[in-house]
Amino acid sequence: MADAPEIDGVVYLNGEFDVNPGDIVQVLVEHADEYDLWATRHIINLNQVYKV
Repeated sequence: MADAPEIDGVVYLNGEFDVNPGDIVQVLVEHADEYDLWATRHIINLNQVYKV
């Protein structure tokens, strides 16, 4: 079953203006509704995550 492009979900990055379509960024999702997510940019320190 395919999704309809007119209702596919979107991730809104609050306060981010230097992001282009196709960019991959780490975010923290702060709110979600039926179709969309609202997030802020979030930098993860992998040394802390994996305890290197």
